[in-house]
Amino acid sequence: MSQCFFVCLLVYLLSDVLKKTNDNYSFDIFRYNTTDIHALPAYFNKVDEILLSISISVISEPYEVSAANLKFDSNVFNLILLIGIGLSVIPAGYAVDIVKDKHLRMKQMLFISGVPASAYYAGFLVCNLAMMSLPFILMFILLYTSHVTPLLGPAFPAVLLTVLLYMPLSTLTSYIAGSLFDNPDTCQQTWPFIQNMLAFVPFIVVGIIDGSGLPRTALMIHYVFCAVDPPYFLLGALYYIYRVYLVAQDGSEELKPADYFHSDTHLTPTFFIGGVLLLVLFSVLVLLEYIRSLPSCLRKKLSVFPVGSAVDEDVIRAAAKAAERNDDTPAAIQVRQFSFLFLFFYKKKINKVRREGRGNPSLAPHY
Repeated sequence: MSQCFFVCLLVYLLSDVLKKTNDNYSFDIFRYNTTDIHALPAYFNKVDEILLSISISVISEPYEVSAANLKFDSNVFNLILLIGIGLSVIPAGYAVDIVKDKHLRMKQMLFISGVPASAYYAGFLVCNLAMMSLPFILMFILLYTSHVTPLLGPAFPAVLLTVLLYMPLSTLTSYIAGSLFDNPDTCQQTWPFIQNMLAFVPFIVVGIIDGSGLPRTALMIHYVFCAVDPPYFLLGALYYIYRVYLVAQDGSEELKPADYFHSDTHLTPTFFIGGVLLLVLFSVLVLLEYIRSLPSCLRKKLSVFPVGSAVDEDVIRAAAKAAERNDDTPAAIQVRQFSFLFLFFYKKKINKVRREGRGNPSLAPHY
């Protein structure tokens, strides 16, 4: 009773003071806890609001979404996996065509006839991209007819950009993989399986880690796979497009196409990595053709892919001798132009020849 009397007296005195100072005062009725711990703090808080006219500011921050909050749809996850497995087989066949041309000497005949390497690969690239676009068009038709909402609507620009990056990425990867094989039958039996493994195994790893409540770890692994594993790019990008949809559904937000390219969605860095990787693959392909144009003795040492037997020292000495005589033969010209490559790759070999006394050391090129 004493607490209630004390509080009522203070409220009466406060209202009397306000009435004397301002006729247009307003009196607020408030509730408070009458226990000893909460009564006085609650009252003085109300007094502060009335006397000081404290304005309360409210800050709204985005709700933190973790993997535990997301309502995972296994059907869409499996659909993305099947799309990746099905579409990764198509570019794997392009490597077989490259190996067939090499096996039948058709590529060499074209180069001898004056066809540059750029025209050779450009023709292949245009035809292969045109052929590859048909399955992707069918994919979009199936997505619309099946009403796969996470990959349609606002997500369509992001999915389209993913496809446009993946097509040249996978095609150039197959061209480079063609240098790994000499027999088209071996390539046809092994490379499609390898490309499938490179696509869906990292996808499963990222999905499991992300679903286990470790989104940051999954994101870092996703970036690494995007940078070093071109076949994974399609599945990885589609998974994070689907994840944007899940986060929006949990927060009851209406998605827009621009939301998929926000920094929080992790798709913009993914697309940037894909663009850089495309330039890297193109540079690797150019480097392989550059190595192919070198003399055979250099090409066998420079190539990182399986090529025949060891280099014959007689070939080295003959090329070096021709270069020293300033001959105009293609081999001698190549030796003079790329003498730093001889220095890097043949220093040990030439020293071995000198130690064994199998040739005249003066025949070695001057560096």
